[in-house]
Amino acid sequence: MAAAQSLGAPEVAVLGGGFGGLYTALRLCELDWPGCAAPRVTLVDRNECFSFSPMLYELATGDVSAWEVAPRYADILSGTDIQFVQGDVRSLDAEGRLVGVAPTGGGTEQLLPYDCCVLALGGEPVVGSVPGSLEHALRF
Repeated sequence: MAAAQSLGAPEVAVLGGGFGGLYTALRLCELDWPGCAAPRVTLVDRNECFSFSPMLYELATGDVSAWEVAPRYADILSGTDIQFVQGDVRSLDAEGRLVGVAPTGGGTEQLLPYDCCVLALGGEPVVGSVPGSLEHALRF
């Protein structure tokens, strides 16, 4: 935490670029921070693009373009001070306030310092609680 405080701005790591993470990061940049420096926000996601799943049907039927359903984070975040890191979260050191991120394309794990960390990593669909769903369901 001392490193971020010496720069005058707290570091906020937002882990996960789905609706929760993306909109949290964007909102943090919109807020007024009277009496203190605005936080430096880093958004981490394994994908290059945000995926708007409710419109996948429209994409599949050709009613919309891919950029409307899956815009690149670089495009969404342009004009903001949010830093985007593409990679998989591998570790979270709460005591040392470090997030370990492995680049998606391979390479050396990066350690991101934080003062505040937002966990918005999403979830996995539960398939199998309904008899026959594993054998017969077509998953998107």
